[in-house]
Amino acid sequence: MVVLVITTLVVSTALAVITLVRKQTQIISFNYETATSYRQLEKSLWIDFYSFEKITFNSDERKLYFTNQPDQQTIYQFERDFTLKNDDTLAAVKELELFSEGLPVKTGKLDAIRIMSDNYWFFIYFDTDAAYNLNN
Repeated sequence: MVVLVITTLVVSTALAVITLVRKQTQIISFNYETATSYRQLEKSLWIDFYSFEKITFNSDERKLYFTNQPDQQTIYQFERDFTLKNDDTLAAVKELELFSEGLPVKTGKLDAIRIMSDNYWFFIYFDTDAAYNLNN
């Protein structure tokens, strides 16, 4: 009888530990996927900030436009639950702060952006020079 009680305690403790480990593994996996999604958005924005000549934001449509002279264009559309880059779905953005020449702006030409979410934020900027100011 004592053996059955001890066996029951050992088995129930083992099952409880297995359940806790499984939950922690799921949480780690979710956090990893979320962080990876935001890093992908950040990397994509860094590349586009330095690949295109003109960067503008339309606050009514919540769209960020990257354009070059020969009709090359990339569009980021910021929705409530996700971000679209052309046809790719990226991480959701809670808040955007836009800057032009160091000053906050709501719409129009910009050279820096701060993107914030619940547990992740990043700041992306473009180094402007005299040629940039003359051409735009």
